[in-house]
Amino acid sequence: MERELLLITIYCMVEDFCRQPEIIRQLRRVGHKPKLSDEAILSLALFQEFTGIVDEDDYWRYTCERFESCFPGQLVDRSQYHRRKKNLNPLVNVFRLQLVGQLPIIPRHHIIDCVGSSVLTVTKFFGSQRFPNAGIGYCASKQLYYAGYKTATIVSFTGVLEDFVVGSAEPHDTPYGEALLAVQPPGIYLGDKGFILKPEEQQSLEDKGVQLLTAKRKNMKTKTPAYVKRLLKQFRSMVETVNGHLTELFSYNKPGGKSERGVLSRLNYKLAAHTTGQVILQQLGRPITNLDWLTGVS
Repeated sequence: MERELLLITIYCMVEDFCRQPEIIRQLRRVGHKPKLSDEAILSLALFQEFTGIVDEDDYWRYTCERFESCFPGQLVDRSQYHRRKKNLNPLVNVFRLQLVGQLPIIPRHHIIDCVGSSVLTVTKFFGSQRFPNAGIGYCASKQLYYAGYKTATIVSFTGVLEDFVVGSAEPHDTPYGEALLAVQPPGIYLGDKGFILKPEEQQSLEDKGVQLLTAKRKNMKTKTPAYVKRLLKQFRSMVETVNGHLTELFSYNKPGGKSERGVLSRLNYKLAAHTTGQVILQQLGRPITNLDWLTGVS
């Protein structure tokens, strides 16, 4: 998809969002009207995730060179853009959640998983105070340790990212699974072995109508039921597709950032861009998992 057309499409979606009365109230400020509107800041921040440019300074130079004609006389300096982008971060997930409602979701059927984000090498992490809530995590699929954050996600069987929680990479997946599942609606949730809960915790969720299905470990007395194996085999690949898009297309595993606030802001924008891309694909009649067509990465 052509970059200019993609930016215009995102801007139209953001503008519709910002016209809502409750959003207008949140954006209201005293003083002079900003040179570059909040709608433009949000749109350009989301658009960045489709360009493949991770460094924000490089991206702003690219924007000023390529899209100055789209915002004549409005583009602000780099530091002001970065500051306002982080200030608007709380609205990004509100925008994302509204878009989720436009996407196809199979009711009561979901997948839970985790994806890591590295912000420093493990060696540098121990001497740094810039990321106070980060930790050392382990990625089993790549068999490596990383310093940063972990995101637990709830994904629909159709590939829509429904909910998430971000925290230190240090804890096991289980605490994040408990926290995220505790606020989910009743339904079936498929997870890997990292989400095996204690019996009392599992029962507490089931009392709320939340049924977590995972494969059993080899050393466990109970075996994985055949129907659970079939569900895991058929639908677990969808969350792997979503994780692949986040890491390969949106650089979720290496978001960059010089502070914790900056990193968490970037992660929020990346998740929102993922959902934004799916809505655009749906409007164009394309599969919502065909995100590489928007990013130009194949």
